[in-house]
Amino acid sequence: MEAPQPFLPKKGNYEDLACYKKATVIYDLTYFFTQKFLLKSDRTIDQMVQAARSGKQNIAEGSAAAATSAATELKLTNVARASMKELLGKYINHLEKTFVEQGGIRERMTAARLGYRGGQKEEIARLAHENEALRNYCEQLKHRIAELEQTLAEKGGKG
Repeated sequence: MEAPQPFLPKKGNYEDLACYKKATVIYDLTYFFTQKFLLKSDRTIDQMVQAARSGKQNIAEGSAAAATSAATELKLTNVARASMKELLGKYINHLEKTFVEQGGIRERMTAARLGYRGGQKEEIARLAHENEALRNYCEQLKHRIAELEQTLAEKGGKG
């Protein structure tokens, strides 16, 4: 005799999702970055940390909601993507501001390439790497959203 099917399908295993694992790393890195490289009085710290947290938490909430509503899962995954896009914008703004305040962009890029200004080279490399990781992550979320939209369409919009 077959085992009875559960009333609700088992969902919510967000810890196993690659996008959740990456969002957790992005959150941790963002927290570290804001504490190390931004002034404690800078309002951007809270905005960046909250955007990273929102991205991570909305993936978890969307995964949990998937048991009852594919539409809610899709909505929350889109919110996670928007949060990560916001975070990416904050990183880019910081990088641009740093270039403007500490010399022209061409001079800073040349200095970074040539290894001048000590720790600046490492900071620029870290920022560039993290920006690329966020771009990749947003692209992965875009694909996840497309998959969820396809599943929702196959179910006739019923979640």
